[in-house]
Amino acid sequence: MHHVIHRRYAWILAQRIVLATGVRDEADFGSGATWSARYELRREFSATLSLVAAYETGDSRYDGLRERFTRWELTIHGRF
Repeated sequence: MHHVIHRRYAWILAQRIVLATGVRDEADFGSGATWSARYELRREFSATLSLVAAYETGDSRYDGLRERFTRWELTIHGRF
């Protein structure tokens, strides 16, 4: 889901929520369900410069064991 919170000319403040589910299958370890949830806040200053702050958490399987992960990101996107 993508939602524009505020827009003024080329300046845009938007948020995005991404939910994902799936199955991970590993040789010799079997398969298991995975999921993740991500929230992003994006500030576009112009058509060529934006800043993204994101938080993501989820659950996956590695070597047959369930592992929980949490990620914080701060990204600057520049186009030329």
